Amino acid sequence: MADDTSLKLGQIFSSFEEVKAAISRYEKKNYVNLYVSDSRTISSTIKRTPSKVIKAELQYSHINYACVAGGRTLKSKSKGTRPNQSTFRKDCNMEVKLRATKDCNFLEVAVLNETHNHECDEVSFKHFPKQRRLGNETLSETDKLLKMKCNKKVLQNHLQTISGKVVTCRDISNMKAKLSSSKSNRNDIEKLVKKLRENE
Repeated sequence: MADDTSLKLGQIFSSFEEVKAAISRYEKKNYVNLYVSDSRTISSTIKRTPSKVIKAELQYSHINYACVAGGRTLKSKSKGTRPNQSTFRKDCNMEVKLRATKDCNFLEVAVLNETHNHECDEVSFKHFPKQRRLGNETLSETDKLLKMKCNKKVLQNHLQTISGKVVTCRDISNMKAKLSSSKSNRNDIEKLVKKLRENE
């Protein structure tokens, strides 16, 4: 049986959805967190080369993934007002580059560098923000429990149990702020709609 958790040079995918699924499996298998470091959409490619016809399901003519500990080095615009900010960057060179094939029907792994300059372990992997992100259903349940003034530590343990993910106290504080902001925006919209109706 073929190993569908690995990536190989020359490997092809018939859609971007297949690419995303393969990247997700690869991340979980190898305890790595990847992000899109560069890409070009089909529409952007066609503007440059109008005669090119690329299968719509590919969505991109090329897309690059890099380890979150590497990728592009952005020039800081900071004025030093927030020093000592933490970062995951370690100048890791691990990358995966996919390109549309000549017939433009597939995305092909054109470059694959799997060498990291840091450890990739399960504990670190699960603590990355990307892996700690909770689904909408869990957020909805969190909202209900926060309304009940549930103890933060109890809530943390509960969320970790039902999601199988690492949940920090800071995550809960961020969720509380996000949910509160969402409600505020919704109330503002409802007030605006009510006012508009009154003016009809």
